[in-house]
Amino acid sequence: MSLDGLTLNSIISELQGLIEARIEKIYQPAVDELLFMLHTKDGRQRLVISASASDARIHITSHPGTNPEKAPNFCMLLRKYLGSGKIQYIRQDGLDRVVRMGISSKDELGILRTFELVTEIMGRYSNIILINEEGVVIDSIKHVSLDTSSRRQVLPGIRYSSPPTEKADPLDSDEEELGKLLAGARLPKDLYRILDGLSPQTSEELTYRIFGAESADIDENNCVMFAVALRKELLQMLSNREPCIQSDQDGKPVFYSIVPYHQYPEKTRSYLTSSNSMLDEFYYRRTAMEEFRKEKSALDKILRKNTAKLEKRISIYMESMNGEDRIKDNLLMGELLSANLYRIKRGASYADVTDYYTGEEKRIPLDPAVSPSQNVNRFFRKAQKLKNAMKISREYYEKEKPELDYLYSLSYDLDRSEDMEDLSEIRNELIRYGYIETRKKEKQKNIDPLSRPLVFRTTDGMRIMAGRNSRQNDSLTMRVAEDEDVWFHVKSSQGSHVILFTGGNAPSERDIFEAAVIAATNSGSKNSSKVEIDYTERKNVWKANGAKPGMVLYRKYHTIIVDPDTALCDRLRYTEI
Repeated sequence: MSLDGLTLNSIISELQGLIEARIEKIYQPAVDELLFMLHTKDGRQRLVISASASDARIHITSHPGTNPEKAPNFCMLLRKYLGSGKIQYIRQDGLDRVVRMGISSKDELGILRTFELVTEIMGRYSNIILINEEGVVIDSIKHVSLDTSSRRQVLPGIRYSSPPTEKADPLDSDEEELGKLLAGARLPKDLYRILDGLSPQTSEELTYRIFGAESADIDENNCVMFAVALRKELLQMLSNREPCIQSDQDGKPVFYSIVPYHQYPEKTRSYLTSSNSMLDEFYYRRTAMEEFRKEKSALDKILRKNTAKLEKRISIYMESMNGEDRIKDNLLMGELLSANLYRIKRGASYADVTDYYTGEEKRIPLDPAVSPSQNVNRFFRKAQKLKNAMKISREYYEKEKPELDYLYSLSYDLDRSEDMEDLSEIRNELIRYGYIETRKKEKQKNIDPLSRPLVFRTTDGMRIMAGRNSRQNDSLTMRVAEDEDVWFHVKSSQGSHVILFTGGNAPSERDIFEAAVIAATNSGSKNSSKVEIDYTERKNVWKANGAKPGMVLYRKYHTIIVDPDTALCDRLRYTEI
């Protein structure tokens, strides 16, 4: 969503605490974004100003972000003019989305000057502009030439003019004049078209608050009354702020407002302490989720590509391994031809012989370009080639099938990943085994494989731990579990290694059942019913030489059939390791 003038008004009122703050550093982390490091009376603070087409905004942030090694030209220019400067004022043009920040700083001659940094929040026309004391543009983060706009240019050396607007300020207009402007309006659509500072969502909320309906028509008889009610609601919103973020059912932030809006559900709403922290949290969460989505998509693409290659090769190996019938057919045809060699004329394209095993007549195709004896040898050679291919294919299959199973396991880990740390572990695994090439300067992040396992307590009090990924599975099974603990895993599918810690005591049937349900729920069969779970003592589980993380062998096991149960798992979840 875009930042509206009403929310911006609340932001600017909170930013008044930055007056007299000194600018320590200026960064430009993105092509259309600035970050000011400020020394204030309350300590160091970060002010982010963005002219992004979709996320233009200004607010205090608690997230440092990343900065390019080389500062862009506009950033260098701001450092020249505003470095070590003091903020003198921060104000908004009415309810318009234009913010003016006055900064006093000494020029090259040591003379104190006051510059104005103007932030225009106007969607794809958003901009950040530095203006001198004479009102002339020094430079801007985006240049607007005559080719781009015939109404208004923003270029160095041109006198700055505010963005043209035909909208009225609902807090500054006379109520009767405001009523006349609104006469004939159809709400909520016309509200944000006529008045400054209102987004479509805010217009919908105001319509609902005043009329108790989703839409309404304003005529000459009720226009002044509506104008009075409208101003009252706006002032109440600004004076009784409850900054909040609305999320969807998946936790993705979709909307923010300085007060709760009635058309959005309470259960997906979270409240913040200030309007600045509201914007900071909203954009941080949204950016983090977008980065998570992109990284997950990139890893998924790598896994799919390598999995498809292996699946294709293994299908060829399996086809070759299932060539017993073809070998027998070629041997039989060689034998039958050899027994009937005296009857076959050179240059024949086929031979009709009797299969002495079945007594049936059989027609065998021949190569007329070679002799009958050479045709016999051709079938025997083909049978030998199929035997050799079968042997080689079996060797490759036994070598590459575990690798395919490992990729399936990583794909399962990727599907259930929840944050960037989960993705980082998967990326590290792909780097480790050569699926991703790293740049020389890129460092792998070492993550403790046991940092965040899933922990449960059975109804009878026994502790259960389940791995969230292949490395955790490996560590839980091979490093943490004792010989007498019980190991669980879904049969013939990907899933968590689940350890029931017995402490040397015999687990109850309910302990076994609940651990099996946890294994089924945390597996690739979680959407199925009647899932088979194998379980055995940990001492019966081992790793083959060179096996990848999470890949184990086991013996002397039992099998229990259970249904996955998310509600039971949630009830048994335990927050402490």
